[in-house]
Amino acid sequence: MAVQVHEDLRRELRTDLLAALDPERELQDGFQKQLRLSAESALTRAVTRNAPRYREIIQAVQQQRQQDQLRLLP
Repeated sequence: MAVQVHEDLRRELRTDLLAALDPERELQDGFQKQLRLSAESALTRAVTRNAPRYREIIQAVQQQRQQDQLRLLP
């Protein structure tokens, strides 16, 4: 019985998680809505916290491309 309950809960949670992460899907209940808000908030914090690193990486890639172009062009 416990195994069946565990599997049912796991299946429900997976369904809710997939629904919450699909931006084109209409959410069915409050749990899915809260889950989507939490996921969006976590992603926003991660991007904001790492934005300086992303800019550094982009600048380094751009500089490398410029150097490569200068080497390849006469």
